[in-house]
Amino acid sequence: MLSSILPGGYSQKLLAENRIRFLCADVSNPEKFLRNVSITVHVLMAFIALITFQLPLTFEAYRLLASLLMYASAPLIVKPVALSILSAKISSRREKIESNLHNALVAMLGFAKAGLTTSEIVREVATMDLGELSKEFRRVYYATIYAGMSLKAALLSVADATPSKELGELLRGLVGVSEAGGDVARYTEDRLSALEVSRKVWFAGYIGRIRPISEAYLIVTLVIPIMVIVIESSKMLMGKGSVVALKGIIYVIIPLTSFALAVILNASSPEKDVERRGMNLLLLIPAASAAGLTAGIVLKDAEFWGVALAVASSALAAILLERFIAEESKISSSLPHFFNRTIALVEGGKDIPTAFRIAAANESEPLGKYVKIVGVMLGSIPRHKAFAWLSNAPSHELKMISKVLARTAYVSGRLSDVMLAILGELNRIFAFRKERQSIARGLEGVMLVAFMLYLGICALIATYFFAQFSKFTLHPVAGFSINLAVLPTVKELMRHAGYITAVATSVGIAAVKGDMRFTARYLAILLSAALIVNTVFLS
Repeated sequence: MLSSILPGGYSQKLLAENRIRFLCADVSNPEKFLRNVSITVHVLMAFIALITFQLPLTFEAYRLLASLLMYASAPLIVKPVALSILSAKISSRREKIESNLHNALVAMLGFAKAGLTTSEIVREVATMDLGELSKEFRRVYYATIYAGMSLKAALLSVADATPSKELGELLRGLVGVSEAGGDVARYTEDRLSALEVSRKVWFAGYIGRIRPISEAYLIVTLVIPIMVIVIESSKMLMGKGSVVALKGIIYVIIPLTSFALAVILNASSPEKDVERRGMNLLLLIPAASAAGLTAGIVLKDAEFWGVALAVASSALAAILLERFIAEESKISSSLPHFFNRTIALVEGGKDIPTAFRIAAANESEPLGKYVKIVGVMLGSIPRHKAFAWLSNAPSHELKMISKVLARTAYVSGRLSDVMLAILGELNRIFAFRKERQSIARGLEGVMLVAFMLYLGICALIATYFFAQFSKFTLHPVAGFSINLAVLPTVKELMRHAGYITAVATSVGIAAVKGDMRFTARYLAILLSAALIVNTVFLS
């Protein structure tokens, strides 16, 4: 009990009760994990206790008591913090496993139809480089090789400890089929069909959710804050508004709601684990903006130079990213047609290399550039090496297809069945993206209109409202007064609101489209518009 009170201490009961959860989270050393959490919590609570001691309380004894209570609460916080981190790790691993489960099942189908045994299938999936999913299969393989466990015991052990319910069911099913001497190929095919139905429902469910979430983003992050900013700014000029409320909306509510809803849109997306080339180019924008602010301090105009360099870096990032986005989009849209032609040729009696070469010969750029090279390779080097070369393509789908085809070819698996399963998944992904983009186009237009409407209102207020102030000061009207002292503050807040709303709009559009790289394109356009309006009307 005493050890749990000290930094680095923890309850042994907490360790014993969560053994399975540590395995699910892939925490190899639970004792070290809990010790680090305990130390971190105690240090944080000591810092909070120190701040509490500085509070302006009437009696010093109260400050001391409050500080001691803060620090004494640290042991009580260790457990919920540790469990929260564990839950996050488990959730992250489950999502990574299930994102690769379809690829694994497609490969397993090819392995099984080639006559591989269950243990050989496990070994092949373990070496496929499918991230967390391959790690789970490596656990099974290593348990049979180094721990002396039977295949059945190893499969059941990992099935009980994996964070993915679907993977657990797959492994238990493999045990049942192997024990009964059943057809592993037929079992894998049935599991693949069930997973495809599940993924179709998942895609449809996300499409059903994306519209209300996007509309909530539009209303909560753009429409309502814009209305309140305009109203509060006008009230402040009349001496009735609250500068604290206005700053809270501009600097807190808009950024937080924008971030939260963008995270929700991304976290629930079926494509959240898709690799996007050039994402690091987005770091140019905050880096350039920070450099502009620093230079602006010297030049006595930090706001202008910070925004100006943000616009320039956004435009540069957008130009560089546009090539990546366009190439990936064209490859992804061409893949279903290419595999459809290849499978048709195979069903017409051609062998896989010949069918692939014929289909590649008629394929246009940019996909044609990669498949034509593979077509040539298929006639001169082993098939698995030729398919492995496809991983050099910029498309996430092609990289995953490369892994599946290369491994299947390596064990002389049934490539035709594998390609057919791949084609079904490509068609589902293509249909999902097409529907998502259709929704995104409509919401994109509304978001842009809302932002431009705010800039238009700012220009109108500056042109017709601010210009009349001199008349009211020279000829006062009974019951109506203007507070000219707050005019610079109002202008500054309205300018900042324009910049922050531009960022929120850009992030929102990119999140709805499912690719945050679009942020650079819209940020360059919207920040430029905000900078022009602010410079002309609100400087």
